[in-house]
Amino acid sequence: MVLAYSRMLYVEFIKAGDQLHILQALRHALEFFGGVPRVMLSDNCSPLVVANDGQGHVDWQPAYLDFAKFYGFVPKACRPRRSRTKGKVERPIRYIRDSFWPVAFVDVQDLNRQVAWWRDHVANVRIHGTTHEQPIVGFQAEKLQPLPATPYVLACAGLRKVMNDCRVSWNTNLYTVPWRYVGHTVLVREFESGRLQIEYGVQVIAEHRVLSGKHQISTDPEHYKNIPRDSANPTRGKTAGWQVDPDVEQGELTVYEQIAMGGYVQ
Repeated sequence: MVLAYSRMLYVEFIKAGDQLHILQALRHALEFFGGVPRVMLSDNCSPLVVANDGQGHVDWQPAYLDFAKFYGFVPKACRPRRSRTKGKVERPIRYIRDSFWPVAFVDVQDLNRQVAWWRDHVANVRIHGTTHEQPIVGFQAEKLQPLPATPYVLACAGLRKVMNDCRVSWNTNLYTVPWRYVGHTVLVREFESGRLQIEYGVQVIAEHRVLSGKHQISTDPEHYKNIPRDSANPTRGKTAGWQVDPDVEQGELTVYEQIAMGGYVQ
C-alpha cells in the first residue's frame, strides 16, 4: 500500500490472497499509517471486486464495502486491463524485488520482520525518484482521517449444506453439527481468532476451533446424541463427504449481503 502524496510505503507478505488475509493486511496498513485516506484505489481482485464494467460501475464485495464504511474511505477500482492507473503501487513492486528480496527466512513472521526493517530503514527514508524527498518527510503533510476507536474484527463467511454424516465442509476440513440439521443450509463463519461458528437462522448451532491442516475432521459427540436409528450413519460416506473449495451453496443475493454485513463483530 502506497500513499499517493508522500509515497509512504507499507509492505506485508500474506499466506493467501483470500478476503480475510487481504482485509487483515489493509487493516494493518491503516494502523501503520495511523490514519485513513479519503479514497483507496485497488485492483480488481475477486476478494474486493465482484465485477467492473470499465465504464465507472463497480460491483463491490459486500464485506469490502462494510470494511470501507467502518473506516470511512471511498473505495475506487482501477479500470480493467489498465495497470498504469495504479502505477504508484505497481512501480514499488519492482523496487521491492530489486531492493528487498530475502535470501532466507524461517516463516512468514520472520519474513515480515525483515521487510519491516527494510521499509523503515531503506524504503521510506530514501529520496524518492518522483517527489525528490524522503517519503517519511512528505508523510508529515498527509491529511489522513483518524482511525476508529476500535479496530475492525474480521471473519470470512459462507453458506454450506449439511451432509448426511452431520458434517459441513470448510476449506477442505469437516466440522460436525447437530444431526437434526442434516440437509439444511447453514452459515459458517471463520473468525480471525481461530474460532469457527456455524449458524442456522439466528441461532448458533455449533462451534469449533479452526483446523490448521487439510482433510481433517472436528467432531463434537454431542451432535450425534439421540440420533434416530434410521438416520444416516455418521461413520459412513467419509470419502463422499469431502468437498473441494469453493463449495458454496447457491442462494439469493440478499442472503450473501446479510452474511457480509454480519462479517464483523464489535
